[in-house]
Amino acid sequence: MDVQELEGLWQVQFPLGKDRFYSQFYTCLDRASLLWSLLLIPMFGTAQFFPVSWMLQAGLWSVLGIGGTAARVSMTYSWVKIARLTWVLYGSIRLG
Repeated sequence: MDVQELEGLWQVQFPLGKDRFYSQFYTCLDRASLLWSLLLIPMFGTAQFFPVSWMLQAGLWSVLGIGGTAARVSMTYSWVKIARLTWVLYGSIRLG
């Protein structure tokens, strides 16, 4: 693994007795992607399955989206700086 991938590496384990039910390593990019997908689930789920006002949804999901974008940037900034890919991060902010 590269140095930037080891920065902030998390290991998640779920033991089941003496065995491990689940064990995985997550980089900052993995966690940022998981966070973003968890934010999208209520956004699309609410629009599809609940009779909630479009105006209310627009306001709530805008706030949630801005907060999610800020979290993604803070989670991945050190990685993109080491990899010299800050232009990708700033591009995703403008497009996201």
